[in-house]
Amino acid sequence: MTISTHRVKDVLVLGFEGELKRSGNAEISLLQQVKAQIENGERKLLIDLAKAEFIDSFGVGDILASYVTVRNSGGKLKFALGRWLSRVIGIPNPIPDLSYASREAALEDFESPGHAKKT
Repeated sequence: MTISTHRVKDVLVLGFEGELKRSGNAEISLLQQVKAQIENGERKLLIDLAKAEFIDSFGVGDILASYVTVRNSGGKLKFALGRWLSRVIGIPNPIPDLSYASREAALEDFESPGHAKKT
């Protein structure tokens, strides 16, 4: 798994490429990466899974735990699932305020006036 990070305005985008799964090597997990960013003061995170090739049950657990971690810190977390992942996990339509078909759609929602009131 490769993790890339970059900032778009006040949102930190974490891009994941490859396989999101339990690994025997020292690879950092999605949850560890999210916790590190929260400890660094980040409160608006976008997890882009559009280039993830495989996600096992451990990866799904990391996704859910990441959501809880960010919410408990007072932050906002959104997911860019990509078309294939939405179909695989059975979400035909994005979940408002949580999952989006693309990175661009999630970033646009972070900037919407209604979202600013929730932060």
